[in-house]
Amino acid sequence: MKLWKQTGMVLLLGCLTVSASVLSAQTKDSGAPVRPSRFKFSESIRKEIKTTSNFNSSSTESVMQGQVTLDMEIPLTSAEGGEYGPSTPIVIKAGRLEFRSTLDKDPNFHSGDTSATLKITTDNGSNKNYVVLATATLRWDNKKLSVKIDAKTPVGVHSVAAEDFLDNARGNIDGESKVSVQFGTAEAKATVPFHGKLDHIVREAIDIKGEVITVNLRGELKKP
Repeated sequence: MKLWKQTGMVLLLGCLTVSASVLSAQTKDSGAPVRPSRFKFSESIRKEIKTTSNFNSSSTESVMQGQVTLDMEIPLTSAEGGEYGPSTPIVIKAGRLEFRSTLDKDPNFHSGDTSATLKITTDNGSNKNYVVLATATLRWDNKKLSVKIDAKTPVGVHSVAAEDFLDNARGNIDGESKVSVQFGTAEAKATVPFHGKLDHIVREAIDIKGEVITVNLRGELKKP
């Protein structure tokens, strides 16, 4: 497996927490409880496993790759200010996924702008080119912030929840993940339900066993 070097942002492994109640948050300035106006995600992950056996021993190789897309919107208030500077933080948490950055990680961002594009990249070996592992697009005005993230998993970011189900038996999946979005002093939290399916295919020959595990999940915040 190749170890990727992440640049421009810090991504930390969070943990999936199941809860039955929707959590509220407070903007630091106004004290009013808020929740995301919109939060939805879709993700898929595929793991391939090959086990080779002989009379005395066996060896196993595996590879895993996936994709996650998140789409969200949170309300902003005049008390939080309509102009954001280079040091303004953006922190997004969703299940296992944690995304932290600041607006100055977009080299084209200037104070007074109302959009930013933040990327996670890795070098591509000796030719000094970069591969984009994740892209976050932010747009805001005085009333709302919209964010969309497209990323490869698990090399760009961890999945929201799909990785937690790879050892499960095949079948339908239902669960919930805590999510939160922070932009400057604005903050919103909720619990997002998700559903999906796990498939597990096994093929065996005399001395080789192959397995393919796929998990597909979709989640969306319910209206209050």
